[in-house]
Amino acid sequence: MDAEGSGQVLRVDGEAIVLGQATASLSLRTFVSRVEARARSGYGEMAGELVRAYPDLAEQALFSSEVAPEAQVTIALWLDDAALPAQGGWSLMVSDRASNPGRYAAWEAQRKAAWSAFRRGGFTEVAEMDFALPEGGATPWPNADALCLRAAAMLAAGRPADAAGLFARAAQLAEGWDSRFATRSRLFEALGYRLAQADSSVALAREAAVGGTSLDEVDDPMVLRLLLETQAEGAAAMTGFSSREVRARLGRVEMQRGAPQVALLAWRMAETEPGSRPSRDRLRLGQAEALVALGQEQPSIAMLAGLAGGRLRSEALAMLGLVQLRRGQGDLALAVLREAVETASPQEHPGVYADAGLALLSTGEPEQGLSLLHLARDEFTARGDVVALRRLLMNELRYAEAMQDSSLSSDVRKRLMSVRL
Repeated sequence: MDAEGSGQVLRVDGEAIVLGQATASLSLRTFVSRVEARARSGYGEMAGELVRAYPDLAEQALFSSEVAPEAQVTIALWLDDAALPAQGGWSLMVSDRASNPGRYAAWEAQRKAAWSAFRRGGFTEVAEMDFALPEGGATPWPNADALCLRAAAMLAAGRPADAAGLFARAAQLAEGWDSRFATRSRLFEALGYRLAQADSSVALAREAAVGGTSLDEVDDPMVLRLLLETQAEGAAAMTGFSSREVRARLGRVEMQRGAPQVALLAWRMAETEPGSRPSRDRLRLGQAEALVALGQEQPSIAMLAGLAGGRLRSEALAMLGLVQLRRGQGDLALAVLREAVETASPQEHPGVYADAGLALLSTGEPEQGLSLLHLARDEFTARGDVVALRRLLMNELRYAEAMQDSSLSSDVRKRLMSVRL
């Protein structure tokens, strides 16, 4: 669907509004199936990692009437766990919906009809829908979702200023419940004003959305794409980050979501943007990582060899060692990984220690491998880097279970539980 004067801005992909040429790396059905499988396996934290990586799909799963209630309970638990400023009420909505299905029946039917109309281009029809919201509902989410559906239809129908108003109302409802939803709605509000050429309103909406936000906290690619779409010249001074930084973060998010081709493009585009943060070498390191994931090992090795002569030597060597290990060059890989550790410190490069530790574990050197892993773990803990710490602990848990080390497994599980608190 096209929005007025902007080329391709929005399109429908399942039960999702997608901006620009973005492609979903995971369908809603596959996402739900993976969450269910991880929950059944006893790896609840792995289900949580999936929800944190795909907050947009998690939200869609909770609004959908076609996702099993048991899966919705699991997804809502983890979406609430990540909600700011407090638990977002997602579990409350799921439980209320299960206890009072009649209360939500009309809204569910209208929502399904709205998406059907979207797919056939009935934007005016959706824009004018009068949703029968659940009376006495415990949360703002059905109302906020209905406002966003109508607003997206208005954008597609060439009514951007009207759309901006509805997105603003949705953001107001979400504030105090889940800031991610509010931020995304505010940025869609800014997009509406940009399409309506109301520049002063764009700046206000954008500032309301991202003022005080750290890019490292953003895991929703839609938010990042909206930041790029609404970025104005000089906006970096106002928001604290530039298009270069936003594209770099988009590359990292897409990489975490299993979309290395999209990540590679984002990092390459970031390199063409003005500015010095992140550095060119840092962006090249990301590109090398994406190339490895795409099976393009030879160009990645050439890139990493060049980077190993610069400021990112230890990180480039660590990645190079992992590539060589994957290629079956065990002795060479271990030599390179040890050199990476020797040129780094756990305080400056905990990721290098984590990668080298895991590699040593996989090659039958548990004592040294666990030593490096625990040095990295302690630094991630000191930094408060919850995402990196959870990932490291999950890898350590897999190793402990594979080795049938019940003592280590128990210790790691306790640490994982403490990370959530």
